[in-house]
This record gives sequence, structure tokens and C-alpha cells, in this order.
Amino acid sequence: SPEHAARFPRRFASRLSYLRMGRYRCALNRAMGSAERLAWFMHAYVDICDRGYFPCGGFVDQSLEMCARPDVKAGRHFLRTDDGTRCFSYYTSSFLRRANQIWFVSPLHKEAWLSRGGAYLRNDIALEMMIPRIQPEPFIACRRPFAERDIEALFVGSFTESKGAREAVERFGSALVVCGNAQPWVEERGVRVLGWRSTEAVAELMGRARKFVMLPTWPEPFGRVVAEASIAGCELVTNDNVGAMSWGVDLRDPDVYGRSASSCWSKLLAGLQ
Repeated sequence: SPEHAARFPRRFASRLSYLRMGRYRCALNRAMGSAERLAWFMHAYVDICDRGYFPCGGFVDQSLEMCARPDVKAGRHFLRTDDGTRCFSYYTSSFLRRANQIWFVSPLHKEAWLSRGGAYLRNDIALEMMIPRIQPEPFIACRRPFAERDIEALFVGSFTESKGAREAVERFGSALVVCGNAQPWVEERGVRVLGWRSTEAVAELMGRARKFVMLPTWPEPFGRVVAEASIAGCELVTNDNVGAMSWGVDLRDPDVYGRSASSCWSKLLAGLQ
């Protein structure tokens, strides 16, 4: 339940929190195990690794002893396993094998996932896609004429290597503004880092930005902020690793997101009959 889930912050501070999460996971496993029909929605690559960027290279059922990232062993993997000895994929792959539908958030997301972790799927599983729902109103309200925009380039989120931080800094330097967090070297290069802001403040920044930058080095499943920036009227500076761009639709059109949601519900209900 939302009330139960709200007890668990992103970072766990005590062993008691680990134990609570374990009980929550076991209850979820039982509920999913008893379901006659199962649809699995994923927004990342959670069956492959609990870390967003699959450090093992995407091989499922890989033991922790083989993990290329030692820091994984001490942290998030422990939350996701009963004994701390197996990767997250060991547990989630069992549900995916039973699923009737698996939903992805972009053609790129689907392609990247299948190339790394989909070999064990049954042939009769429906692989569907939907564009995540966006609330366009704040971003439409903050649109400005291009001539009135005073931010040359904007990034929103965790400005990390996987999000293309180095290339963005090389291309835009001190003209770049980051709304989110960044490593110290970014500010040393003259980039203005604002920290995290509210949705309303982010929309205001997007309305002031001429360009929105996202140049990830990994296959970003969708990139919600790219869609929001497009609605706000920014020129997009991206690459082939942004899932939102792989849809081939006009991301500036707010109706795109509503139509996708309606289509998703129709396919979902029909497939679970």
C-alpha cells in the first residue's frame, strides 16, 4: 500500500529498515505469485540489476561474486534478496517468465532490454510499449518566445557520467545550467548548479531555456525531462540513447501522452481477459 511504501526512504539508515523491507518484499512476492494473469510495467532495467546502469553488463542470474562493482554487494542488493548472495535478477526473472504482458516506455527501452535480458521469455508473452503520462500544464504555462529566453542550455536531474555530463560540459561550458546535483568538477568548469527544485520551478527554468541537453552514455529508457522540456518549447540537444526520441512523434504535442495512456489501458485490459 502507499502508506506502507512511504515508510521506506531511498536510503536505509538502520538494520530495522532492512528487515521491514524484507517483509514487504515477501508479501509482494506472495501476491504476485498467486496472480492468474500478470502484467509487468518497467521503467528501467530492474530485472537485470537493482542499479540503474547494469554494471555486470546485463547478464541475468549472475551471482554477486561475479559483480564488477564491489559497492553493490554492501548496499542495494541486500535489500532485494533474502540472503544477500544473489542478484536482484534471480527473483524478478521468475515473475517475468510468468508474465502475460511486459510493458516498456520506448522502442529503445524495449530493444535494449531484449538485447540484455530477454532470452528466457516465453514466446507468447506480449511485449507492449507506452509513452509515460506527462502533466503538460505547468510546462505549457511557462513557454516564452525564443528571443526572451535567457538560459542558453539546461539540464535537469542527476548530472552524472551516464547522463552525458562530460560531453555536455565540453559543448556548452559556463553557458550550461544544471537543475539537480552534480560532482564538484562540474562547478569548477564554470557550470551553474542550482540543486533540486520543485516541479513548478523546473517548468519555469525550461521556459527560460533555449536548449535542453541530455546526452546519455547508456540507453536511457525514456527521459521524462526531455518530454517536459519539449512541451516547454526548448530546442532538444540529445543523442540516440534517449528513449523518448525513439518514438518518432512530436514530443511538443501534449495530446501524444493522453492518447498513449488510452491505448495502454485498452491493450492492458484486453490482454488480461
